[in-house]
Amino acid sequence: MQTLEDFQILHKYEKTPEITFIQKAKASIQGLSVYQTFLSIFPFLGWIRQYKFKEYIVDDVVTGCTIGIMHIPQGLAAAILAGVPPVVGLYMASFPSIIYALMSTSKHISIGTIAIICIMVKPIVSLHAKPETVDNHFEKPPDLTWSEAIFKPENAELTSVQVAAAVCFAVGVWQLLMGVFRLGIVSVILSDALLGNLLGIEIAKHSSNFKVLLIFRDAVLNISTMNLVSFALSMSVMAVLITYAEVLKPRLEKIFRFPIPVEMLCVIICTLLSMAFDLENKYGVKCFGTIPRGLPAPSLPAFWFLPQVALQSLPIAIVGYAITISVATILAKKSKYEIRPNQEFLAYGCCNIFASFFSCVPVAGSISRSMVQHKVGGKTQIVSLVSCAFVLLVLIAIGPFFEPLPSCVLAAILIVTLKGIMWQVKDFPGIYRRSKSDGIVWMGTFFVAICWDTDYGLAAGIFLSTFSVILHGQKLKICILGRVPRIDTYLDKRYYSA
Repeated sequence: MQTLEDFQILHKYEKTPEITFIQKAKASIQGLSVYQTFLSIFPFLGWIRQYKFKEYIVDDVVTGCTIGIMHIPQGLAAAILAGVPPVVGLYMASFPSIIYALMSTSKHISIGTIAIICIMVKPIVSLHAKPETVDNHFEKPPDLTWSEAIFKPENAELTSVQVAAAVCFAVGVWQLLMGVFRLGIVSVILSDALLGNLLGIEIAKHSSNFKVLLIFRDAVLNISTMNLVSFALSMSVMAVLITYAEVLKPRLEKIFRFPIPVEMLCVIICTLLSMAFDLENKYGVKCFGTIPRGLPAPSLPAFWFLPQVALQSLPIAIVGYAITISVATILAKKSKYEIRPNQEFLAYGCCNIFASFFSCVPVAGSISRSMVQHKVGGKTQIVSLVSCAFVLLVLIAIGPFFEPLPSCVLAAILIVTLKGIMWQVKDFPGIYRRSKSDGIVWMGTFFVAICWDTDYGLAAGIFLSTFSVILHGQKLKICILGRVPRIDTYLDKRYYSA
């Protein structure tokens, strides 16, 4: 019988020597000029020289304006989920887009607010920020000097915006490190304020176990204090959005190339109604209040606070990357171009680091906006620059117009936006029938998230998934194959006579 050694000698087997990370790093930069290195970090410098202006510019500008219109209601609404002033959502829709356009390899990702990231940031903000600054209308965070940013001042208290900005910086650092260490391979394996605004009632803040259930309990107990005007507005907006999404949108898509900005129209109409009928003073409807005109001045994050949020920021960094790279990969395949996962890590990291200096919550790629960007016909990252310019124009010129906007309108928009996520509950029976282990992972994650919080639910999901993989690995089915007579097929010898 031929031994393995004889077989390797006969076929001239040669083992490939292992290459260390340092050797890989040296090999990757060896022979590259400074310009080539700079070009690899900023792909914009490469493709902009080949930009087909006459062919692309109209589609990019029109798509950019469309995405900019979508940014406004989604940004204002998503900021509520993070416990920061709604105007922060507009900051998130503008400044990070500039960095992403320069550094990304995806042509269709719309960077900015994303609901799940804001939901994950909210517990950190509620835990560390001054209570009176959480879920408020507008706050102007005090500017920190270099010494105050690096060394903790005596009796220092941070506002919700400052805590969110520190988390944003920490998320950016994590993503930047993952890109530097080439961890893009993971791409292949990969609220209380809301309910209160919706009904127009006051709900106490909870940070204990069973927080979600306690919030619903308080809503039921305080139902007698519900503001009927807020409730009517909320239900009307939800009815319009759901009717459009379920009935009108499929039909109108066959007629119009561009999506109708129904969310934006609801925001404008409700703002005008609030102004005309003075809903805040006459009917007690909670409205935005002060929204500053203009751009925020850059300010330093509280660097001394980073150790307290470093570990909590890691899941946010991973989830943000996983969602964004998944959508980017799908859209890249549809449009037949390639993206570089490690470069995307670097782009997201730099986006968040840059955004943290402008009082932003961590940003990521939105599934809905990215799909629209692809469908409408955006050709390049110029779309991000145009949408950024559109949002900046809104901030500079007409930001105060939204001050009378009832908060319940944004709560209704969020409910409809998150409808798809919440409706996934109905998927559990089918998941459990297909795979009991997947069903257990799903239910365990759901139960922990409901009883404790979102980040605990994420941790539970990761633990249960890992345990499930290990358990399946211990129950491998091994069989001895033998050749079945008269056919050239090898089958299990327990069932066939070899």
